[in-house]
Amino acid sequence: MITVDTHIHLNDEAYQEDWHDLVKEAKAAGIGAFIVPGTDVPTSQRAVNLSLEETSIIPAVGLHPHEADQLSEKALEDIRKLFPQAVAIGEIGLDYHYNFASHEQQLLCLKSNLALAREADLPVILHIREADTDMLSLLAQEAPLPRGGVVHCCSSNWETAQKYLQLGFYIGITGMVTFPKLKSIAEIAAKCPQDRLLIETDGPYLAPIPHRGQRLRPVWIKDTLAYIAGLRGQTCEVVAEFTTKNACNLFGNRLSKVVDY
Repeated sequence: MITVDTHIHLNDEAYQEDWHDLVKEAKAAGIGAFIVPGTDVPTSQRAVNLSLEETSIIPAVGLHPHEADQLSEKALEDIRKLFPQAVAIGEIGLDYHYNFASHEQQLLCLKSNLALAREADLPVILHIREADTDMLSLLAQEAPLPRGGVVHCCSSNWETAQKYLQLGFYIGITGMVTFPKLKSIAEIAAKCPQDRLLIETDGPYLAPIPHRGQRLRPVWIKDTLAYIAGLRGQTCEVVAEFTTKNACNLFGNRLSKVVDY
């Protein structure tokens, strides 16, 4: 049974000392590949560097909304240089919870990232927090994107998730689905069409129960997988199979070759 973690920050400082051991542990448990997104130029470059050391690590590159004030022609050009190694533009989006940059600057940064996705002919990995109205409006204007994308760590509600599905996006579910109070995420995981669901960790954050509050170990995606399977009334093997297929459909041949799908 092969599983793909479609979003984990193995390029984060929290994993700097032991990422190789954690990947080895996860691979032994059947996690075949890890999509590692960048959030700025250095972390995008770090994702690419890790992929050169470990073939199961597959990089994405982009400018996160927290880093929107770093937007510049040089930053965009530095991201362009990483296109040949990347399978997606991300993690990009809008975050109106923390507001580390103004809404206007975040929107400008997002539009620039979407332009990169068109230029590179790559899918996008979207971070959306308390910004669905603006995101849906912008995506409607930009549609169709050449390779679609995923709503990473989807944490809104089923009604909103359906709007992203209608635009052709995949839905990424993290360990937050195991948190008892987040019934809306459980509803999304249960109702999402089988051909549009992805599983991710967002490590080092959002460790699922029973590990909540700890630095996430990549192998713990299996806890999230089991929980989603229970919600959907399916076996872990079935959910692992179709989510791996979905990941390969979105991220392309490089991932397919790694997991031999």
